[in-house]
Amino acid sequence: MKTKAFLAAALLLGSATASHSEIIDTGTPLNPFGLELRVGINESEISNNLMDAAPHCVINNSWGSGFSVGAVVDLKLKNYISIQPGIFYQSRNMSYKDMFDTAYPGIIEHTSSYISGKVRSYDITIPVLASVKFNFTPIFTIRVEAGPYFQFGTGGNNKYDFTTAADVAAGIDEHSYTYKTDVYGDDGGLRTFDWGLKFGVGCVFAHKFSLNIHYLSGFKNAYKAELSDNLKRDLKGHHKAWEITLGYTIF
Repeated sequence: MKTKAFLAAALLLGSATASHSEIIDTGTPLNPFGLELRVGINESEISNNLMDAAPHCVINNSWGSGFSVGAVVDLKLKNYISIQPGIFYQSRNMSYKDMFDTAYPGIIEHTSSYISGKVRSYDITIPVLASVKFNFTPIFTIRVEAGPYFQFGTGGNNKYDFTTAADVAAGIDEHSYTYKTDVYGDDGGLRTFDWGLKFGVGCVFAHKFSLNIHYLSGFKNAYKAELSDNLKRDLKGHHKAWEITLGYTIF
């Protein structure tokens, strides 16, 4: 009886070990290099502390959609783990609506300013991710990935409507203007360089096709220091984005 129980336990252990070896392939890759092309969409936003930096301010930021296109090089250390440097050209969009309300007792009851606009930027993003692969079937693999990314702004614009309404002795004096500025550069409000963390998962089918979902969180303050001249505190904020891409492995 004890012998049968021991044999049964050994069979179960052997089965578990075999299953484990199939999921995590620790072998040496025959080809240490791979190349995958990816294209997809993203949803992005830039956070800010404007409500703390400016009194009597109400803000409403909205995520916007953009595109991502690029390539990833797969540097295989083992069959189950690799380093994946990549390069992507991206468009990122977001919209915002801000309201400022300032009181001038005895002169003007209050002045309200409304800003409504949309930011569209174009960037080159270079991620360097560690990727761990889990083989659930011979043709289906899950990748778990994380690592730093480096972003370089190449262009874009910030188009917005600016409206002021002054309540002068119970009368309304309203003016509206439309502006369009660069996102980066001398008259832009965002820093050209950003870096942060990118992480996510990918599903690979038939060793060729992939579906990838990643989140990007910027670590560097996205706003220029000179924007804080008329604020009580320095304006701070960070890039953040969700990215969904489809990939095709060339080799």
